[in-house]
This record gives sequence, C-alpha cells and structure tokens, in this order.
Amino acid sequence: MQEFYHWFSTMADEGRVEGAERYNTHMSRMGEYQTLCGAIEGEVEGALESLASLEREYGVVASKTGALHEACEALVSQQGQLQRFADSVASKLAHFHEVERATARLSSPGFVPTDESFTALLQRLDAAVAFVREHPTFRESDSHLAKLRQLLGRTLALARNHIVASLKQTATATAQATAGTPGKASAAVEDYSQLLHIKFSALATRLRPLCHEIEARAAVAEYAGLLRDCEECYLNQRRTLVLPTVYEAIRLITIGQNATSLPTIVRSGCTYLSQVCGQEAQLYYRFFRSACPALHAYLQELCSPLYESLRASVIQLRSLESLCNLREALAAEAAGDSVLSGIVSSSRVEGPSAVHDLTARLAQDAAERLYFLAMTYFRDEISAYVPSAADLDYPAKLLPKKNAGEGEAAGEGAGQAAESDGEDASSSSPELLTATWYPTLERTLSSLAKLYLSVDPPVFEDLAHEAVSVCIASLGSAARAITRSKGGEHGQLFLLRHLLILREQIQPFDANFAITENSLDFSRLSEAVSRILSGQFAIGRNAWFEVVQQASPQVLHNELSSKKDLDKQIVSIAESYTSSTVRSVMEPVLSFLAQVTAASRSAASAGDATPPPALSTLPFAQPAKVKTLMATATATVKEKLPPVASTLRLYHKGINFPSNRYNITLTLKENIVGYVEQFYSVLKRAGYDEAFMAELETAQAELTQAVDAIF
Repeated sequence: MQEFYHWFSTMADEGRVEGAERYNTHMSRMGEYQTLCGAIEGEVEGALESLASLEREYGVVASKTGALHEACEALVSQQGQLQRFADSVASKLAHFHEVERATARLSSPGFVPTDESFTALLQRLDAAVAFVREHPTFRESDSHLAKLRQLLGRTLALARNHIVASLKQTATATAQATAGTPGKASAAVEDYSQLLHIKFSALATRLRPLCHEIEARAAVAEYAGLLRDCEECYLNQRRTLVLPTVYEAIRLITIGQNATSLPTIVRSGCTYLSQVCGQEAQLYYRFFRSACPALHAYLQELCSPLYESLRASVIQLRSLESLCNLREALAAEAAGDSVLSGIVSSSRVEGPSAVHDLTARLAQDAAERLYFLAMTYFRDEISAYVPSAADLDYPAKLLPKKNAGEGEAAGEGAGQAAESDGEDASSSSPELLTATWYPTLERTLSSLAKLYLSVDPPVFEDLAHEAVSVCIASLGSAARAITRSKGGEHGQLFLLRHLLILREQIQPFDANFAITENSLDFSRLSEAVSRILSGQFAIGRNAWFEVVQQASPQVLHNELSSKKDLDKQIVSIAESYTSSTVRSVMEPVLSFLAQVTAASRSAASAGDATPPPALSTLPFAQPAKVKTLMATATATVKEKLPPVASTLRLYHKGINFPSNRYNITLTLKENIVGYVEQFYSVLKRAGYDEAFMAELETAQAELTQAVDAIF
C-alpha cells in the first residue's frame, strides 16, 4: 500500500513535471513570438515611416512632373501655332513666288501646252491671280498681280499659238492630201469623211484635254477669249476645206433641174447636207464639249449653197402644182425624216438644226411665192375668166354626148328624153361628172385641194375665203350670161347647181372660209371736231384731254365669211326659183286665192253688222267657174310641171343635198301640194253642196296624184 502511495506519488510528481514542462515550453514559445511580433511591428513602423516619406517625395515629384508637362504642352501649342503661321506665310508667299517658278517653266526648252505639267501651271497661275486679287492690301500686291496676269497672258498666248498652228498645219496637210483626189467634189459621204476627217480626228486626240481645260475656265474673260479664238480658228479651217466641196456637190445635184425635179433635189440635197453637217458637228465635239453660236452659223453656211440654188428656182416658179409639191417635200424634210435624225440626235446640236433652218427658210419663201401665185391665179384664171360658147352651153352640157345636139330644146322639155341616160352618164365616173362643171368651179376646187396641205392653216383660211368669193362671183357672171341666152330658169338652176357642188366639195376642208377685217372708225373724231367748231367745248385745263378721250378712233372688227355668203346665195336662189315656178304652175289657183283674200278684206273693211256673203255666192266662186278653174289648174300642172321636174332632175344630177332646205324639187312639190290643200280648204268653207264638194275632192285627189306622179 505504501509502495502504491509512493508509486502514486512518484507518478503524480512526474505527471506534474511533465505538464509544467509542456506549459513552460509553450510559454517560452509565446515569449519568442511576442519578441518576434515586436520586431515585426518595429519593422512595419519603419516601413510605414519610409512609405510616408516616399509619399511625400512622390507628391513633390508629381507636382514637378505636372508643371513640366504643362510647360511641354504650352511649348507644343506654341510650336503648332508657329508651324501653322509659317505654313500660312509659306502658302501665301508661294503665290508670290509663282512668278519666278512660272517664268522659269515657260522659259524652259521643249515646254509645250500639251504636256501634263501645263495644266498644273494653269491651275497655279489661276490660284495665284485669284489670291492676289482677293488680298489687295498685301505689300506689292498690285505689281505681283500685274506680273501674274502678264504670265497668264503669256501662257494663254502659248496655248493659242499652239492650237492655231496645229489646226492650220492639219488643214494644210488635209488640203494637200485631197488636192489631187479626182472627183473629190462628187465623192460619197464615206469618201468625204476619209479625206477630210482623218487628220483632224487624230489632232483632236492631242488637243482635246487642252481644249477641255480652256472650256472649264471659260467663265474667266481671258479663257473665254482664248476659247472663242480657238473655235473661230477651227471653224475657219473647216470652212476653207468643206465649203468648196459642198458647193460642188450641190452643183452636181442641181444640174439639169426643172420645176418637176425640185422635190427630188430638195430630198437629195437635204440628205447630203444633213450627213455633212452631222459629221462636222461630231468632229467639232471631239475638240470641244459644248456648242457655240459660231458652230450653228458654220453649219448654216454649209447649207447656204442649196438655199441659194433653190431660192432662185422658187422665185422663178409659176406653177401652183410645182410649188405645192415643193412645199410638201420641204415639209417632209422639216418634219425630220432624215434631217433631224442626222443632226439633232447623233450630233447633239441644240436648238433648230442648220438643215431644219434651211428647209424652214425655203418653205417660207415657197409659201410667200405660193400665196402670190394663188392670188394671181384666182385673179387671172377665175375672176377674169372669159367663157366660151361651149362653157355656157347649159343644159346641153349636162346631157349625154349622143343627145348633145338636142340640147338647144332642153329648156322646153327635151330633157325628158335624156333623163335616164344622163343620170347614168353623169354618175358613171368622177371625170364625166366634173366635165359638166363650169371651168372656174373645177379650177377653184383643184387649187384649194393643192393649197390645203401646202400652206399653213391661217394662210389657207385667207386663200380659201378669197377663192370661194371669186368663184361665187365668176359663177354669178356665168349665170347672168346663161340667163340672157337661155332664160332665167336655166341661169338660176345653173348657179344653184354649181353653188351646191361648191358647198359640198369644200366641206372636207378644215377651214371656216372667213377672214376678219380691221378698220378704224373716225366718226367720233368728226363729231368732236364739229363740237369744237360750234363752241360746245369750254376752254379749260382739261378741255383738250376731254377732246382726245372722246375723239379717239375705234377699231372695228368685221368678219367676212364666204361660206356664209355661199349659203345665203343658195337659199336666196332656191326661194326665188321656187316662188317663180309655183306662180307659173299654180297661176289659176293662186289667182283664185288672191281674189278670196281680197273679198275677205273688202268685207272686213266695210264694217257692216251684217255677216259677209258666202264665198259660193260671189261671181268668181260660182260652181261652174270653180270646176273650170280646177280643170284648168290640173291641165296647167300636167302641162308645165313635167318639163320643170325634168329640168330639175337634169340640174340635180350628182348633187348630195345637205338638207331638205336646199332641195328645190322637194320644196317645189311641198309648195304646190300646200296650195292645192289650201285651195280645197277654202272651198270647204264656201258653203257648196255635198255633191259639188265630192267632185272637188275627186279633182283635188287627181291633181295631187298628178303632182306625185311628176315628182
């Protein structure tokens, strides 16, 4: 037990020693750690102090660096400003130094305007002149501007001399190449192009850039003058080469010309000139970009040979038909069949082409000549026409040829025998129908047909009015001559027939056949003078102004229409013929109706209260006399009306009446039937017995049937 306690005590001591040793070791370690942490803390504090010192030093360095950077930026900015100022001064001085540079360049040997550097020189000189002109306050700017302008003039003179010399040399070479060419004047257009265009086309390749540069600066006066000189020189050289060829070609085209060949000459000449002008315009545009007035004048000059040749022929023409054909050919060319397609579209010529102007001028000359010839034709061939006996042989002229010998008796009814044959003969062909026309009518319509498509509408309106008026007067003169030889009936029917034909034939023309005459009416002036002389105008400040205001002449517009005059004459003649014929055929009936009207007026004027006597009680209206009158009227109608109807049919052959108003046959029938019905209506109110009225009704029906059978 003791041992146990001893052991236990020993073990307890050992345990205490071992536990304390672990704690001591731990304690010593903690002490070491504490010492180490203190050393670290001291080092950290030293580092912090070093960092603080470094931070203070960095702040100083940063402030010094910022100041240095700002100073550098200021210096760089100053350097940029100075550089820009230096560049500005240098650029401005460059314009002043251009005098020396340009002088040296122009004085260098071998320098020609076709070099690429020539364009750059022009650009620099233009810029220098513009700059010095915009800054007149610079030192010695006036003297430098004068030097620059002198250099620019020298440069442009060099370009002008080069272009002019090149053009003249090319023209001389071309002339020498074509001088020995046989038949060059009559060569085809392809040969002409080969002979006269090759060398100029090659020259255009070299001069085109320089010409385009000059054109681009044409807004400046110096360049505009240079461009104008170059264009004139080019056109003069081309004129010298081409114009003689054109003259010779036109001479060959117009050899042996006559009135009938003029349209062919116009077409051939215009075709040739359109091709020549087209090629000349194309060649011009190889040198220059845009057209100039001198180009169009040159092309017109190329067309002048044809104009001069044709104008002389136009002035000498005396045939309406030839002039009309020429006008149609000129109108076709002016419309652009071959002319405008060769010049306007392919050659870019702006405005009216030269050949188009040529045709327009020729057409105007032809129109003036045509108007003069037409008026002369109307005067000499229509108005002053002297008819022959055959021209006035109506109605025999309307009969077929086999019955022409019987025409002298046609006025008395001989036309009945030839009625059907005449209709067949007159309607068989237009030639036979026009053969029955009076010559002046055929001439009038023929001339109008030729003039309609050959002159402008306003001119045709004037000519048509004059032609129809002259034709009406001519037909009236012929009708009076026929009246003196054949009687008034044939004179009226002749005039009516021809006026109706004239009216029918002029319908297709799109014209009014009217003109407006302007005149001055001085009637107010004469009235004002009379008032002044009579003292009715008070002398005052406004007296003369009032006189002038009230006395100013008036412009009167008077429209003259030959077509309206034609219609009036047709109606007047138709009414006159109808009334005279009705009076002749219905004389007994008209006499009876006149007596009835006179008896009614006499009874009405008596004023008695007694009713007027019945018509049947009057002496002239006794039943026996009425029967005799009806028989006489029927016999007269059967005797006189058939020749009238036959004559009307003869004169109406081939006429299309525009309305019933102009149809004498229908009007005559209506009037006769109307008078018969009026006569019967009067008798129905006369108080006759029914048996007598039945006889009258039968007689009326017989008379009406006779009229219907005749017409």
